[in-house]
Amino acid sequence: MTIKIAFFGQKPIAEFVFADLLSEIDGGAPFEISFVCTNVFPTGWWNTANLSDRATERGIHVLDNTAGDQTLVEEYLMASRPDLLLSIQHPQILSNSAINNVNGNAFNLHLAPLPRFRGWNGASHAIVEQFNRFGVTLHTMTNRVDLGLILDTEEFAITDDATAWSLYQDSAKAGVLVMARFFDGIASNGLSSISGVPMVGESRYYKRDALDSLRDVSGLAFPDLQRVWRATYFPPHSPAFFHTPNGPVELILKERS
Repeated sequence: MTIKIAFFGQKPIAEFVFADLLSEIDGGAPFEISFVCTNVFPTGWWNTANLSDRATERGIHVLDNTAGDQTLVEEYLMASRPDLLLSIQHPQILSNSAINNVNGNAFNLHLAPLPRFRGWNGASHAIVEQFNRFGVTLHTMTNRVDLGLILDTEEFAITDDATAWSLYQDSAKAGVLVMARFFDGIASNGLSSISGVPMVGESRYYKRDALDSLRDVSGLAFPDLQRVWRATYFPPHSPAFFHTPNGPVELILKERS
C-alpha cells in the first residue's frame, strides 16, 4: 500500500530530508508525495528555494508557504487526501482542521529537545543556559506549539566551543538520522506501527525575539560575554555587540589559520 505524504518545510534541514525521501521513493519505498508546501523563491537566512525547485523538477505540486493561507492549505489537504503530513521547520502553526484532514497523522521534526526547548532558537538558549547536551525531537502535532507525543529523539554533546550555528549543523545531521528511521519504519510496517510517548519534564517556550535582549554584552565578564557570543553566532544574523563611546561594536569570528 502506497503512503501519500504532504511535505511541509523549508531551510537546509528540510531540503536534506526531502532529498532523502526522494531517494527512498527511487529505491522502491511505498511513498508518494501529494504536494509540497515551502518557499518558492529564495528567502530567509538560507536564501534558497531548493526544496521547491527539486519538487517542481519531479512534477510535484508546490504550495507557497509564505502567505500562511490556512484555508488554502486545508483545501489542498482535502483535495489530495494524504495519509500523513510531515513538517520540517515549517513556519506556520497548522490548524486543527489541517491535522484532522490526515486523521491526526501529522508529525513535526523540532530541532531541540522537547518539551524543554519549545519555540524558537533552542540551540542559542541551550548555550546561554549552559546545557551540556542537545538534540532533536520528532513528535505528533497538535494545535499547541511543539507539544504532542514523542516518536523519536537523537541527542549529542554540546562542546565548549559550540556556537548556535554549529549546533544547527549538528541538529540537521541528527534530524536526518531521525527521519531516516521514521521512513524505514513506516515503509516496512505501515502507519499503524507509529507510536509515541508523552512529553515529560520541564516545558519552556521561547519567543522568536527572545534573543534580541541578549545580544548586548556590554559590562559582562569575559566568560559570560563569550557564552552569549557563541549563543548568538548564526550568520547572517546580527551577532552579539558591546557599546563604546563611538557606538556599538559587533563581535566577529576569527577563523583559525
